[in-house]
Amino acid sequence: MKEIDEEQVSLAQKCDKEKTLQTQLADCEMEASRYCLTADCVLTTYDVLHRMNLTVDPCDDFWLYSCGGWLQDQPDLPADQESWGIEDEMEASLRRYISQRLTYDSPCSDDDMTTDCKMRLLYSRCIDTETIDSVGAKPLQDILDDFGGWSALGQYSVLSTPAIFVTVYTPWAIKKRASFIFEITLANMDRF
Repeated sequence: MKEIDEEQVSLAQKCDKEKTLQTQLADCEMEASRYCLTADCVLTTYDVLHRMNLTVDPCDDFWLYSCGGWLQDQPDLPADQESWGIEDEMEASLRRYISQRLTYDSPCSDDDMTTDCKMRLLYSRCIDTETIDSVGAKPLQDILDDFGGWSALGQYSVLSTPAIFVTVYTPWAIKKRASFIFEITLANMDRF
């Protein structure tokens, strides 16, 4: 009978343990390969789970189980809406973001009129309904008069056509910071 060396026993146990760990690792890798673990998948999974209420038994109230987390995050659902969902939430969030960007107060100079400045200026003038109501159609009438009038109003000059009006007016409006920008499509019926 051979005498068993303690060192050999220890090595054999380590080998067995390593084989067991390798088998378990292979099982875990195989199990993990069944699931998408990309950043997009993990974030989407988080989003879905966050919108659920896992404390509710799905057999008792499946709707609350599946949507309860979202309801907790939406304490002030709009009462004037017939329905409200994720798409509505995203649209409202986008509108808030755009509104914040457009109402951001930073000085704009005439020499350096950036696109952001032009958008903020246009937006501020569009929402200034008090001024719009007080001046009425006078700014439009003044511009029409400057370009020879408009035949629909009984005033028309052959010197300008609606095509010239639109082409000339648009850059002028941006340069002069007009309080309104609009598009008019007209046909000059007097020439046909």
